[in-house]
Amino acid sequence: MSEESSSLAVPAAAYDRVSTFKQLGTRFTSCEAQAEICAKFITQHADQGWFLAGHFSDPAYSGKNLERPGMKAMKEAIAAGRIKIVVAYKIERLLRSADEWPEFRRFLNEHDCQLVSVSEGFAEDTAAGRYRTNIMVAQSAYERENTGEKVTSKRLLDAGRGYWLGGYDPFGYNNNKEEKLLVLNETEREIVRRVYELAARLIPLTEIA
Repeated sequence: MSEESSSLAVPAAAYDRVSTFKQLGTRFTSCEAQAEICAKFITQHADQGWFLAGHFSDPAYSGKNLERPGMKAMKEAIAAGRIKIVVAYKIERLLRSADEWPEFRRFLNEHDCQLVSVSEGFAEDTAAGRYRTNIMVAQSAYERENTGEKVTSKRLLDAGRGYWLGGYDPFGYNNNKEEKLLVLNETEREIVRRVYELAARLIPLTEIA
């Protein structure tokens, strides 16, 4: 690297996140795919001095707040001056909370760190870019909160109908996945009855077990 290019060196970080374990390893939505896209984007800006100085990832973490190990590590690197540009596939990969966004933006500004979204084609170094970021974060926060409300309402409705909402099947029952109901397990039912009979006679639980 020449002396001129070294003086223009700008350390950039690739950040990726997915919300659930189900998304891990899936094409285009996985952390690996996001990281690859961000790294390639940084390489494409090598003529501006950009180079990949770090990769931070938060697999299976919600974007509702900044309490994530990858995010914390990246903030520490930014505060130490090791990162000057954060590249994410989408802004929502970084944060989906309109409440915490202003604080995160102030943090980036304090450390002279630029934020870039690959797929949305804008950065925060212009007024228009900052305006678009505000809109995108607010929209992401709305979608996350609205989805949560709909899921909660649906689960409450299903519970009211007597549907099994998931989790481990209680001993003595089997989950009928087609009807979403618990049905008696005839073999285990007799064991449950026997346990209650013994417990009613004040027999110690360790002996019953």
